[in-house]
Amino acid sequence: MKRGLTVVLAALVLLTGCDGGYGDGGYGNVSALSIADAENLYLAPKSKTEEAAARDAEGNVMFKITKEGIVIEVTFTNDKGETESTEKLKPTALYHANDDYFIVVYDNYDNDGQQMSHLASKKTGAVYSLGNVGVPDGPVNDFENHPVVLSDGQNNLYYSTSEYGNGKNYELYCVNVSNPEKVLAKALTSVNDGSQQLDRYMVDVAGNVIYSHFGSNNSGVRLVFAGGGYKNLNIDYFSFYWTASDGKLYCVGDQVYDETTWEYRYPIYRLDIEGQKVTETEYGNVDFYIGGDSYYLESGGRAYILNNEGQLLEVYNPEGKPHLVEGVPALTNIQTVTQSEEELFIAGESNGEPRVIRINPVTGVWSDLYTPGDYEVYNMVYAGDRLTVNALRMKDGAIIMGEFDGTGKMNVLDETSNSKVLYLTRIK
Repeated sequence: MKRGLTVVLAALVLLTGCDGGYGDGGYGNVSALSIADAENLYLAPKSKTEEAAARDAEGNVMFKITKEGIVIEVTFTNDKGETESTEKLKPTALYHANDDYFIVVYDNYDNDGQQMSHLASKKTGAVYSLGNVGVPDGPVNDFENHPVVLSDGQNNLYYSTSEYGNGKNYELYCVNVSNPEKVLAKALTSVNDGSQQLDRYMVDVAGNVIYSHFGSNNSGVRLVFAGGGYKNLNIDYFSFYWTASDGKLYCVGDQVYDETTWEYRYPIYRLDIEGQKVTETEYGNVDFYIGGDSYYLESGGRAYILNNEGQLLEVYNPEGKPHLVEGVPALTNIQTVTQSEEELFIAGESNGEPRVIRINPVTGVWSDLYTPGDYEVYNMVYAGDRLTVNALRMKDGAIIMGEFDGTGKMNVLDETSNSKVLYLTRIK
Protein backbone atom coordinates (compact mmCIF):
# COMPACT_ATOMS: atom_id res chain seq x y z
CA MET A 1 0.00 0.00 0.00
CA LYS A 2 1.19 3.50 -0.81
CA ARG A 3 -0.51 6.16 1.21
CA GLY A 4 0.51 9.49 2.66
CA LEU A 5 -0.74 12.81 3.89
CA THR A 6 0.23 16.21 2.55
CA VAL A 7 -0.29 19.73 3.80
CA VAL A 8 -0.58 22.33 1.08
CA LEU A 9 -0.63 26.07 1.64
CA ALA A 10 -2.17 28.16 -1.12
CA ALA A 11 -2.87 31.81 -1.77
CA LEU A 12 -6.41 32.95 -1.07
CA VAL A 13 -8.59 33.13 -4.13
CA LEU A 14 -11.67 35.33 -3.92
CA LEU A 15 -14.79 33.25 -4.49
CA THR A 16 -17.30 34.91 -6.78
CA GLY A 17 -20.14 33.81 -9.01
CA CYS A 18 -22.30 35.94 -11.29
CA ASP A 19 -23.39 38.21 -8.44
CA GLY A 20 -20.55 37.95 -5.94
CA GLY A 21 -19.04 35.54 -3.44
CA TYR A 22 -20.43 33.78 -0.41
CA GLY A 23 -19.39 31.99 2.76
CA ASP A 24 -18.97 28.22 2.77
CA GLY A 25 -21.33 26.79 5.39
CA GLY A 26 -19.53 28.11 8.45
CA TYR A 27 -16.11 26.65 7.54
CA GLY A 28 -14.73 29.84 6.01
CA ASN A 29 -14.14 30.39 2.32
CA VAL A 30 -12.31 27.57 0.57
CA SER A 31 -9.43 28.90 -1.51
CA ALA A 32 -7.74 25.74 -2.82
CA LEU A 33 -7.69 21.95 -2.90
CA SER A 34 -4.36 20.11 -2.63
CA ILE A 35 -4.58 18.42 -6.03
CA ALA A 36 -1.69 20.01 -7.97
CA ASP A 37 0.16 16.68 -8.19
CA ALA A 38 -2.95 14.54 -8.74
CA GLU A 39 -3.51 12.34 -11.78
CA ASN A 40 -6.84 10.89 -10.62
CA LEU A 41 -9.38 11.84 -7.95
CA TYR A 42 -12.13 9.91 -6.19
CA LEU A 43 -14.49 10.06 -3.21
CA ALA A 44 -14.66 7.42 -0.47
CA PRO A 45 -15.31 7.02 3.25
CA LYS A 46 -12.15 7.98 5.13
CA SER A 47 -11.75 4.55 6.71
CA LYS A 48 -13.59 1.30 7.23
CA THR A 49 -11.14 0.00 9.79
CA GLU A 50 -12.05 2.14 12.81
CA GLU A 51 -15.04 4.16 13.98
CA ALA A 52 -16.76 3.14 10.77
CA ALA A 53 -20.24 4.23 11.78
CA ALA A 54 -19.09 7.65 12.95
CA ARG A 55 -17.01 8.25 9.84
CA ASP A 56 -19.81 7.17 7.53
CA ALA A 57 -22.10 9.63 9.25
CA GLU A 58 -19.66 12.42 8.47
CA GLY A 59 -19.71 11.60 4.74
CA ASN A 60 -17.07 11.14 2.06
CA VAL A 61 -13.50 12.34 1.77
CA MET A 62 -11.68 13.27 -1.43
CA PHE A 63 -8.55 11.31 -2.33
CA LYS A 64 -5.98 11.78 -5.06
CA ILE A 65 -3.70 9.35 -6.85
CA THR A 66 -0.40 10.80 -7.99
CA LYS A 67 1.46 9.71 -11.12
CA GLU A 68 3.75 7.73 -8.79
CA GLY A 69 0.73 5.69 -7.68
CA ILE A 70 0.50 7.16 -4.17
CA VAL A 71 -2.97 7.55 -2.60
CA ILE A 72 -3.22 10.74 -0.54
CA GLU A 73 -6.14 12.37 1.21
CA VAL A 74 -6.94 15.75 -0.34
CA THR A 75 -7.04 18.72 2.00
CA PHE A 76 -8.39 22.23 1.48
CA THR A 77 -7.03 25.61 2.51
CA ASN A 78 -9.46 28.09 4.05
CA ASP A 79 -9.37 31.88 4.08
CA LYS A 80 -7.32 31.84 7.30
CA GLY A 81 -4.56 29.82 5.65
CA GLU A 82 -5.52 26.74 7.64
CA THR A 83 -5.46 23.26 6.13
CA GLU A 84 -8.45 21.02 6.80
CA SER A 85 -9.88 17.67 5.69
CA THR A 86 -12.45 17.62 2.88
CA GLU A 87 -14.50 15.46 5.26
CA LYS A 88 -15.78 18.74 6.72
CA LEU A 89 -17.11 19.82 3.34
CA LYS A 90 -18.88 16.48 2.70
CA PRO A 91 -18.16 16.12 -1.03
CA THR A 92 -20.83 14.13 -2.85
CA ALA A 93 -19.86 14.38 -6.54
CA LEU A 94 -16.87 15.00 -8.82
CA TYR A 95 -17.36 15.93 -12.48
CA HIS A 96 -14.83 16.42 -15.23
CA ALA A 97 -15.64 19.82 -16.79
CA ASN A 98 -13.01 20.50 -19.49
CA ASP A 99 -9.24 20.37 -19.95
CA ASP A 100 -8.72 23.04 -17.29
CA TYR A 101 -11.39 22.49 -14.64
CA PHE A 102 -13.45 19.95 -12.71
CA ILE A 103 -16.51 20.51 -10.52
CA VAL A 104 -17.02 19.40 -6.90
CA VAL A 105 -20.46 19.28 -5.29
CA TYR A 106 -20.94 19.07 -1.51
CA ASP A 107 -23.66 17.98 0.90
CA ASN A 108 -23.25 21.34 2.55
CA TYR A 109 -24.87 24.75 2.26
CA ASP A 110 -23.63 28.32 2.39
CA ASN A 111 -24.92 31.12 4.58
CA ASP A 112 -27.62 31.93 1.99
CA GLY A 113 -28.95 28.38 1.95
CA GLN A 114 -27.45 27.49 -1.43
CA GLN A 115 -25.82 24.11 -1.94
CA MET A 116 -22.05 24.40 -2.15
CA SER A 117 -20.23 23.61 -5.40
CA HIS A 118 -16.85 24.64 -6.75
CA LEU A 119 -15.17 25.01 -10.09
CA ALA A 120 -11.61 23.79 -9.43
CA SER A 121 -8.43 24.27 -11.45
CA LYS A 122 -6.81 20.99 -12.46
CA LYS A 123 -3.42 22.69 -12.55
CA THR A 124 -3.35 24.64 -9.26
CA GLY A 125 -6.30 23.39 -7.21
CA ALA A 126 -7.69 26.95 -6.88
CA VAL A 127 -11.46 26.89 -6.45
CA TYR A 128 -14.21 29.27 -7.49
CA SER A 129 -17.80 29.33 -6.30
CA LEU A 130 -20.62 28.07 -8.51
CA GLY A 131 -23.23 29.00 -5.94
CA ASN A 132 -24.90 31.56 -8.15
CA VAL A 133 -25.15 29.45 -11.31
CA GLY A 134 -26.72 26.23 -10.05
CA VAL A 135 -25.42 22.82 -9.05
CA PRO A 136 -25.11 20.02 -11.65
CA ASP A 137 -27.71 17.56 -10.44
CA GLY A 138 -29.98 16.73 -13.34
CA PRO A 139 -30.66 13.42 -15.06
CA VAL A 140 -28.96 12.25 -18.23
CA ASN A 141 -31.07 9.43 -19.61
CA ASP A 142 -29.20 8.07 -22.61
CA PHE A 143 -25.74 6.48 -22.33
CA GLU A 144 -24.88 4.97 -18.97
CA ASN A 145 -21.57 6.87 -18.97
CA HIS A 146 -22.89 10.14 -20.42
CA PRO A 147 -20.99 13.01 -18.74
CA VAL A 148 -23.14 15.10 -16.41
CA VAL A 149 -21.11 18.18 -17.41
CA LEU A 150 -20.37 18.86 -21.08
CA SER A 151 -18.10 21.42 -22.71
CA ASP A 152 -17.65 23.02 -26.12
CA GLY A 153 -14.63 24.76 -27.64
CA GLN A 154 -15.68 28.19 -26.34
CA ASN A 155 -15.01 27.93 -22.56
CA ASN A 156 -18.65 27.03 -21.90
CA LEU A 157 -19.93 24.23 -19.68
CA TYR A 158 -23.38 22.67 -19.98
CA TYR A 159 -25.37 20.88 -17.32
CA SER A 160 -28.91 20.48 -16.03
CA THR A 161 -29.89 21.78 -12.63
CA SER A 162 -33.02 22.16 -10.54
CA GLU A 163 -31.49 25.00 -8.53
CA TYR A 164 -33.38 27.69 -10.39
CA GLY A 165 -36.29 25.68 -11.75
CA ASN A 166 -38.81 27.46 -9.47
CA GLY A 167 -40.24 24.16 -8.36
CA LYS A 168 -40.41 22.82 -11.91
CA ASN A 169 -38.30 20.16 -13.55
CA TYR A 170 -34.64 20.49 -14.47
CA GLU A 171 -33.36 23.39 -16.58
CA LEU A 172 -30.41 23.14 -18.96
CA TYR A 173 -27.77 25.81 -18.37
CA CYS A 174 -24.78 27.15 -20.28
CA VAL A 175 -22.06 28.36 -17.89
CA ASN A 176 -19.19 30.45 -19.24
CA VAL A 177 -15.91 29.97 -17.32
CA SER A 178 -13.63 32.25 -19.34
CA ASN A 179 -13.21 34.25 -16.14
CA PRO A 180 -13.51 31.71 -13.28
CA GLU A 181 -13.80 34.49 -10.71
CA LYS A 182 -17.03 35.61 -12.35
CA VAL A 183 -18.76 32.69 -14.02
CA LEU A 184 -21.85 33.58 -16.03
CA ALA A 185 -24.85 31.39 -16.80
CA LYS A 186 -27.91 31.42 -19.01
CA ALA A 187 -30.83 29.01 -19.35
CA LEU A 188 -31.05 27.18 -22.67
CA THR A 189 -34.34 25.35 -22.20
CA SER A 190 -37.30 27.47 -23.29
CA VAL A 191 -39.87 28.69 -20.78
CA ASN A 192 -42.45 26.03 -21.73
CA ASP A 193 -39.85 23.25 -21.64
CA GLY A 194 -39.13 24.08 -18.01
CA SER A 195 -42.44 22.47 -17.03
CA GLN A 196 -41.59 19.34 -19.03
CA GLN A 197 -39.12 16.53 -18.24
CA LEU A 198 -35.63 17.30 -19.56
CA ASP A 199 -34.40 13.93 -20.74
CA ARG A 200 -31.02 14.16 -22.52
CA TYR A 201 -28.70 16.67 -24.14
CA MET A 202 -25.47 17.06 -26.09
CA VAL A 203 -23.36 19.96 -27.41
CA ASP A 204 -21.00 20.27 -30.39
CA VAL A 205 -17.68 22.13 -30.39
CA ALA A 206 -19.32 25.29 -31.75
CA GLY A 207 -21.79 25.45 -28.85
CA ASN A 208 -24.92 24.19 -30.63
CA VAL A 209 -27.02 22.16 -28.19
CA ILE A 210 -29.56 19.43 -28.84
CA TYR A 211 -31.94 18.37 -26.08
CA SER A 212 -35.10 16.32 -25.71
CA HIS A 213 -38.02 16.96 -23.40
CA PHE A 214 -41.34 15.26 -22.89
CA GLY A 215 -44.53 15.73 -20.97
CA SER A 216 -48.28 16.01 -21.33
CA ASN A 217 -48.18 19.31 -23.21
CA ASN A 218 -45.16 19.60 -25.45
CA SER A 219 -42.76 16.75 -26.18
CA GLY A 220 -39.98 16.77 -28.73
CA VAL A 221 -36.37 17.53 -29.64
CA ARG A 222 -34.98 21.03 -29.93
CA LEU A 223 -31.75 22.50 -31.20
CA VAL A 224 -30.40 25.64 -29.52
CA PHE A 225 -28.09 27.50 -31.88
CA ALA A 226 -24.79 28.80 -30.55
CA GLY A 227 -25.74 32.29 -31.73
CA GLY A 228 -29.22 32.08 -30.19
CA GLY A 229 -32.58 30.80 -31.38
CA TYR A 230 -34.33 27.43 -31.46
CA LYS A 231 -35.29 24.86 -34.05
CA ASN A 232 -37.56 21.86 -33.55
CA LEU A 233 -36.17 18.65 -35.04
CA ASN A 234 -38.12 15.70 -36.39
CA ILE A 235 -36.20 13.22 -34.23
CA ASP A 236 -37.59 10.80 -31.68
CA TYR A 237 -37.04 12.23 -28.17
CA PHE A 238 -35.71 8.86 -27.02
CA SER A 239 -32.88 9.03 -29.57
CA PHE A 240 -29.21 8.96 -28.55
CA TYR A 241 -26.85 11.87 -29.28
CA TRP A 242 -23.07 12.17 -29.38
CA THR A 243 -20.37 14.52 -30.66
CA ALA A 244 -17.73 12.74 -32.72
CA SER A 245 -14.09 13.73 -33.20
CA ASP A 246 -15.10 15.95 -36.15
CA GLY A 247 -16.87 18.18 -33.60
CA LYS A 248 -20.36 17.60 -35.04
CA LEU A 249 -23.55 16.24 -33.51
CA TYR A 250 -24.79 12.75 -34.42
CA CYS A 251 -27.97 10.92 -33.48
CA VAL A 252 -29.74 7.63 -34.06
CA GLY A 253 -32.94 7.82 -36.11
CA ASP A 254 -36.13 5.79 -35.92
CA GLN A 255 -36.13 2.19 -37.07
CA VAL A 256 -36.81 1.86 -40.82
CA TYR A 257 -37.56 -1.14 -43.02
CA ASP A 258 -35.15 -1.61 -45.94
CA GLU A 259 -37.15 -3.16 -48.78
CA THR A 260 -33.98 -4.06 -50.71
CA THR A 261 -32.57 -6.24 -47.92
CA TRP A 262 -35.88 -7.05 -46.19
CA GLU A 263 -34.30 -6.03 -42.90
CA TYR A 264 -34.83 -3.35 -40.32
CA ARG A 265 -32.07 -0.83 -39.76
CA TYR A 266 -31.33 2.20 -37.61
CA PRO A 267 -30.02 5.23 -39.54
CA ILE A 268 -27.35 7.49 -38.03
CA TYR A 269 -27.70 11.18 -38.86
CA ARG A 270 -25.07 13.92 -38.78
CA LEU A 271 -26.32 17.44 -38.07
CA ASP A 272 -24.48 19.95 -40.28
CA ILE A 273 -25.14 23.38 -38.77
CA GLU A 274 -24.31 26.76 -40.32
CA GLY A 275 -25.80 29.71 -38.50
CA GLN A 276 -29.46 28.73 -38.14
CA LYS A 277 -29.47 26.33 -41.07
CA VAL A 278 -29.52 22.63 -40.19
CA THR A 279 -28.98 19.77 -42.62
CA GLU A 280 -29.69 16.24 -41.41
CA THR A 281 -27.35 14.01 -43.41
CA GLU A 282 -27.64 10.23 -43.19
CA TYR A 283 -24.14 9.21 -42.20
CA GLY A 284 -24.77 5.47 -42.26
CA ASN A 285 -26.85 2.86 -40.52
CA VAL A 286 -26.57 -0.08 -38.17
CA ASP A 287 -28.58 -3.28 -37.98
CA PHE A 288 -28.54 -3.46 -34.18
CA TYR A 289 -30.66 -1.73 -31.63
CA ILE A 290 -29.06 1.05 -29.57
CA GLY A 291 -31.15 1.45 -26.45
CA GLY A 292 -31.02 1.71 -22.68
CA ASP A 293 -27.96 0.51 -20.75
CA SER A 294 -25.66 1.41 -23.67
CA TYR A 295 -22.20 2.98 -23.30
CA TYR A 296 -20.36 5.47 -25.51
CA LEU A 297 -16.58 5.22 -26.09
CA GLU A 298 -13.96 6.97 -28.23
CA SER A 299 -10.53 5.77 -29.28
CA GLY A 300 -8.17 6.83 -32.06
CA GLY A 301 -10.61 9.36 -33.49
CA ARG A 302 -13.35 6.71 -33.81
CA ALA A 303 -16.59 6.43 -31.84
CA TYR A 304 -18.21 3.28 -30.45
CA ILE A 305 -21.45 2.28 -28.75
CA LEU A 306 -21.59 -0.82 -26.57
CA ASN A 307 -25.25 -1.85 -26.52
CA ASN A 308 -27.10 -3.72 -23.81
CA GLU A 309 -26.53 -7.04 -25.60
CA GLY A 310 -22.75 -6.65 -25.38
CA GLN A 311 -22.38 -5.82 -29.07
CA LEU A 312 -19.74 -3.22 -29.97
CA LEU A 313 -20.78 -0.88 -32.77
CA GLU A 314 -18.37 1.52 -34.48
CA VAL A 315 -20.66 4.48 -35.16
CA TYR A 316 -18.09 6.99 -36.43
CA ASN A 317 -14.87 6.49 -38.39
CA PRO A 318 -12.84 8.26 -41.10
CA GLU A 319 -14.27 5.88 -43.70
CA GLY A 320 -17.83 6.99 -42.93
CA LYS A 321 -19.03 3.40 -42.58
CA PRO A 322 -20.61 2.40 -39.24
CA HIS A 323 -20.33 -1.32 -38.58
CA LEU A 324 -20.30 -4.05 -35.94
CA VAL A 325 -16.88 -4.85 -34.49
CA GLU A 326 -16.66 -8.58 -35.09
CA GLY A 327 -15.17 -11.26 -32.85
CA VAL A 328 -15.46 -9.44 -29.52
CA PRO A 329 -16.88 -11.45 -26.58
CA ALA A 330 -20.29 -10.18 -25.55
CA LEU A 331 -20.12 -9.56 -21.80
CA THR A 332 -23.20 -9.31 -19.61
CA ASN A 333 -23.89 -7.15 -16.52
CA ILE A 334 -21.56 -4.39 -17.71
CA GLN A 335 -20.16 -2.52 -14.68
CA THR A 336 -18.03 0.18 -16.28
CA VAL A 337 -16.03 1.07 -19.39
CA THR A 338 -13.12 3.32 -20.28
CA GLN A 339 -10.70 3.93 -23.14
CA SER A 340 -7.15 4.84 -24.12
CA GLU A 341 -5.97 6.21 -27.44
CA GLU A 342 -5.73 2.70 -28.89
CA GLU A 343 -7.82 0.40 -26.69
CA LEU A 344 -11.25 -0.01 -25.11
CA PHE A 345 -11.69 -1.62 -21.66
CA ILE A 346 -14.98 -3.28 -20.75
CA ALA A 347 -15.78 -4.69 -17.28
CA GLY A 348 -18.62 -7.18 -17.01
CA GLU A 349 -19.32 -10.88 -16.65
CA SER A 350 -18.95 -13.99 -18.75
CA ASN A 351 -20.56 -17.25 -17.61
CA GLY A 352 -21.05 -15.69 -14.19
CA GLU A 353 -17.36 -14.77 -13.71
CA PRO A 354 -16.22 -11.13 -13.45
CA ARG A 355 -13.98 -10.17 -16.33
CA VAL A 356 -12.32 -7.18 -18.00
CA ILE A 357 -11.45 -7.37 -21.67
CA ARG A 358 -9.16 -4.98 -23.54
CA ILE A 359 -9.85 -4.46 -27.23
CA ASN A 360 -8.06 -2.84 -30.11
CA PRO A 361 -11.24 -2.11 -32.07
CA VAL A 362 -9.39 -1.26 -35.30
CA THR A 363 -7.61 -4.62 -35.54
CA GLY A 364 -10.23 -6.59 -33.62
CA VAL A 365 -7.55 -8.04 -31.35
CA TRP A 366 -8.70 -8.51 -27.76
CA SER A 367 -7.49 -10.18 -24.57
CA ASP A 368 -8.39 -10.57 -20.90
CA LEU A 369 -6.84 -7.95 -18.66
CA TYR A 370 -6.46 -10.55 -15.89
CA THR A 371 -7.49 -14.13 -15.25
CA PRO A 372 -11.32 -14.08 -15.26
CA GLY A 373 -12.67 -14.42 -11.75
CA ASP A 374 -9.71 -12.78 -9.97
CA TYR A 375 -11.27 -9.31 -9.61
CA GLU A 376 -14.70 -7.75 -9.91
CA VAL A 377 -14.08 -4.21 -11.18
CA TYR A 378 -16.52 -1.53 -10.03
CA ASN A 379 -14.88 1.54 -11.55
CA MET A 380 -11.85 2.25 -13.73
CA VAL A 381 -10.07 5.09 -15.52
CA TYR A 382 -7.10 5.17 -17.89
CA ALA A 383 -4.37 7.75 -17.29
CA GLY A 384 -0.60 7.87 -17.65
CA ASP A 385 -0.37 4.55 -19.55
CA ARG A 386 -1.99 2.78 -16.58
CA LEU A 387 -5.47 1.51 -15.86
CA THR A 388 -6.57 2.47 -12.35
CA VAL A 389 -9.36 0.36 -10.87
CA ASN A 390 -11.53 0.05 -7.80
CA ALA A 391 -12.23 -3.66 -7.49
CA LEU A 392 -13.27 -6.53 -5.28
CA ARG A 393 -10.39 -8.98 -4.90
CA MET A 394 -12.22 -12.27 -5.09
CA LYS A 395 -9.75 -14.45 -3.18
CA ASP A 396 -10.16 -12.57 0.11
CA GLY A 397 -13.08 -10.16 -0.37
CA ALA A 398 -10.96 -7.01 0.01
CA ILE A 399 -12.05 -3.95 -1.97
CA ILE A 400 -8.91 -2.28 -3.28
CA MET A 401 -7.59 0.58 -5.37
CA GLY A 402 -5.04 -0.71 -7.85
CA GLU A 403 -3.29 -0.18 -11.16
CA PHE A 404 -2.78 -2.54 -14.07
CA ASP A 405 0.33 -1.83 -16.11
CA GLY A 406 0.75 -2.60 -19.80
CA THR A 407 1.44 -6.28 -19.09
CA GLY A 408 -1.68 -6.75 -16.99
CA LYS A 409 0.19 -6.90 -13.67
CA MET A 410 -1.77 -5.55 -10.70
CA ASN A 411 -0.13 -3.06 -8.34
CA VAL A 412 -2.22 -2.50 -5.20
CA LEU A 413 -2.32 1.18 -4.24
CA ASP A 414 -4.64 1.07 -1.24
CA GLU A 415 -6.77 -1.46 0.61
CA THR A 416 -7.38 0.30 3.91
CA SER A 417 -10.61 2.07 2.88
CA ASN A 418 -12.04 -1.29 1.75
CA SER A 419 -14.99 0.37 0.03
CA LYS A 420 -16.47 1.15 -3.33
CA VAL A 421 -15.33 4.58 -4.42
CA LEU A 422 -17.42 7.25 -6.12
CA TYR A 423 -16.57 9.36 -9.15
CA LEU A 424 -13.14 7.98 -10.01
CA THR A 425 -12.08 10.83 -12.31
CA ARG A 426 -9.00 11.52 -14.41
CA ILE A 427 -7.86 15.13 -14.20
CA LYS A 428 -4.47 14.93 -15.98
